Amino acid sequence: MVNNTIITGIRIPWELVFWIAVIPAILLISPQEAAHFSLCPLSAVGWDWCPGCGLGRGMKLITMGHFKEAMILHPLSGFAWLVIIHRIYSLLKNFKTNYTYG
Repeated sequence: MVNNTIITGIRIPWELVFWIAVIPAILLISPQEAAHFSLCPLSAVGWDWCPGCGLGRGMKLITMGHFKEAMILHPLSGFAWLVIIHRIYSLLKNFKTNYTYG
């Protein structure tokens, strides 16, 4: 299969590993810092506005209980958490029943 790597007979669901790793990465974000690490290609080329800017920091604020501030940073912060949790649940459920994912 294209999406699974077989290492000594064990299939590794890389998408599931990625989405689970996203959670601690978001929890390590410091939303109060003025300068922060960004993977944004628009920020890298010097554009001031990006449709995704503030999403990670907003998601971190939601985990801290600062819902109003999170919605100011990015209105889809809560929805992003729902999408990530739903995708992890779907991948785990599919992997558990079929030993595949996707």
